[in-house]
Amino acid sequence: MSAIIIALPLIILFLITHRKNNSLRVSLLSAIILWTLILITITEILSLFKLLTFTFVFSSWMIVSILLFVILYKSHYQYKSKFQLLPYSQIKINLTKLKNLKNKNSTFFLGFLYILIISSSIAAIAIVSPPNNWDSMTYHMSRVIHWMQNRSVAHYQTYIVRQVDTPPLAGFIITHLQILSRSDRFANLVQWFSMLGSMVAVSLIAKRLGANLYGQLTSAMICLTIPMGILQASNTQNDYVVSFWLACFVYYTLGFLVDSSKNRSKTFNLGASLGLAIFTKATAYIYAFPFCVWLSVSTLRQKNLQSFKKLIAIALFTAAINISHWYKNILIWGTPFGVSGNITKNELFTFPAISSNLIRNLALHFVTVYQQLNIFVEHLIIFIHHNFLGLNVSDSRTTFLDVKFSMISIPSMIFHEDTAGNLVHIILIFFSIAIYFVNKKWKDNYTSLFYLISLISTFIIFNTLLKWQPWASRLHLPLFVLFSAFIGYTISTFIKDKKHLYNYLLSLLIILSLPYIIFNSTRPILKYKNLTILPKGIFVTDREELYFASQRTLQQTYIEVVKFLNDHSCKKVGLVTGGDVPEYPLLIMLLSQDNKIDLRHFFLQDKQNKNFQPCAIVSIQFDNEEYIAPLIKDYNKSWTDNLVNIYLKNNI
Repeated sequence: MSAIIIALPLIILFLITHRKNNSLRVSLLSAIILWTLILITITEILSLFKLLTFTFVFSSWMIVSILLFVILYKSHYQYKSKFQLLPYSQIKINLTKLKNLKNKNSTFFLGFLYILIISSSIAAIAIVSPPNNWDSMTYHMSRVIHWMQNRSVAHYQTYIVRQVDTPPLAGFIITHLQILSRSDRFANLVQWFSMLGSMVAVSLIAKRLGANLYGQLTSAMICLTIPMGILQASNTQNDYVVSFWLACFVYYTLGFLVDSSKNRSKTFNLGASLGLAIFTKATAYIYAFPFCVWLSVSTLRQKNLQSFKKLIAIALFTAAINISHWYKNILIWGTPFGVSGNITKNELFTFPAISSNLIRNLALHFVTVYQQLNIFVEHLIIFIHHNFLGLNVSDSRTTFLDVKFSMISIPSMIFHEDTAGNLVHIILIFFSIAIYFVNKKWKDNYTSLFYLISLISTFIIFNTLLKWQPWASRLHLPLFVLFSAFIGYTISTFIKDKKHLYNYLLSLLIILSLPYIIFNSTRPILKYKNLTILPKGIFVTDREELYFASQRTLQQTYIEVVKFLNDHSCKKVGLVTGGDVPEYPLLIMLLSQDNKIDLRHFFLQDKQNKNFQPCAIVSIQFDNEEYIAPLIKDYNKSWTDNLVNIYLKNNI
């Protein structure tokens, strides 16, 4: 029911936008942008009055659906003399074209069949498995629970700062799904839909670059089979969500560069997609920056006042979407970006330091199951650092949390959503760049040249600003998504009419992607040797156990905590945690027992403590005894293990 309530406005928006646009793909992107803006508006308005509840969320979407249906009906009346432009007639025409393409060439049929098989397999994993990624357990999903309890997305006091200061869009969407469905069954699908949307967007980018139909299909398939993308598409992080919005932004940017005089909706979509990318994840600033420079310089060179005004409008649209979150962060930390990302900032900006990060980030995609090869590459990188860069390979000024650089990886990490590399795709990137310059395609297509320069620039900026970390390969996902379009374009110009080569390429991509679908380390379909963390596949494992795939030692502890609190009929629980604690499984387990339980992070200096007096304080991985002592002066330690302490109020 929840899927229908949320999907209905999107369908109507698609029908409305398609009346003015003959392209199904472009209409779909426009509809998604409008739908997301509506979701943000509903969320922020309801939060102002602490009305983020099932009744008001459901009612809001029903009202939106009715209003959109009225607009659709009026637009039907307005365009009824142009029956040939009606969506259903156009869809019929497109289906006929698709059938003809199938009859003429099996490549398109195989491509769409592969897309259906891969995407449906990932969707099954996303629905069957609950959220169990580490970051999701610590802040992505935990803040959803706190927003639902607070009935508002306003900032709240928490020991895990990432829950409040990081961009919240993916969490907003999950919150609506969770409120309406009263479960997290559909939470993983936000990234899955972003994967599908990214395929559409990169195929359109490839078209803008000059790719033929085969090149556009190839771009979509390359995007779909990115190993890290396959793993991300069934979890509740936000790397694929930001990749989708960045792909939309780049597509509209290319359109603006070709013709900035087109209608206002194109300008609106450009600014909105950039704003939504920033509202999703802070890495969007890095990936969007070169394209923003390209857009700005090209516009200013035209010396066209109208184009300049549209450039200002784009900036205003972007700011309008983010102003609320920026304002919340400024009130607390004095900066719109918050503070949790400070530890990832580089401290050394020399050429050797940037080169070190670039080499080590590339190395993340060359880790294989062959340890001897990994060791060889690791020794080579260490040799380069010592003899050419003059830096320690794990220099603390350029390395996140002083993690030791290593290419040696246990097999399960190769299929893990935080550490998997994209070996085949990075080879395709180098191959496509090589044939692009060998064939001198840049002489005939400067747009593709500037596109390539922008992509390379993003990677350089990434390595300049951020410290290296062994989990950075997932942060590279937007770059691989955007490169999919460039690869599709160059391959289409290289292969040209050799259709059988497309079939070989698509078949190779699907074969190489299968292990990442089947042996997803934390959400495997099958268990094989030591490739996965879980002892069994997700279809034969209890859902509660799946929550703890990333921290299996916590399961029994959390079960005991829930039992203890239930035995003492405690309805108000204060939480005192470390800064990176997987609290979501505990929250969801407690709420599944009693949805009236009140769970809050408990602070000594918090004014809310006057109105919130918990019957128990649960301390999770919190070692500061001096801080917690005043909090527990009226409580007795009643239960403990190595990770968790429970303090009961004296009169209980």
